[in-house]
Amino acid sequence: MGQFYTARDTRLDRIVAIKVSKTAFDPRFEREARAVAALNYPNIYTLYDAGPDQAENNRFARNPGRVGLLFQLSAIRAGLRLVKLTRRGGCTPRRQ
Repeated sequence: MGQFYTARDTRLDRIVAIKVSKTAFDPRFEREARAVAALNYPNIYTLYDAGPDQAENNRFARNPGRVGLLFQLSAIRAGLRLVKLTRRGGCTPRRQ
């Protein structure tokens, strides 16, 4: 549904994940951001910011002055990707 990038937040000096929608308007992408923002649980990533990229402030924008793609800015979670976990035999809860 989107592309993921890793970046450095230079203002707060932290590594973040950026998820960018493939389209300029995607109601599902916005619903996902609202749902994640409403949750506060250790196993769910923290959403720092979401919304349309303001193209007039983006030196890489194709159409300066127009609203760009939707994005979600979130915390990075260390660990294996879900694809690798499922290839290893699935995800099972840890026993304590």
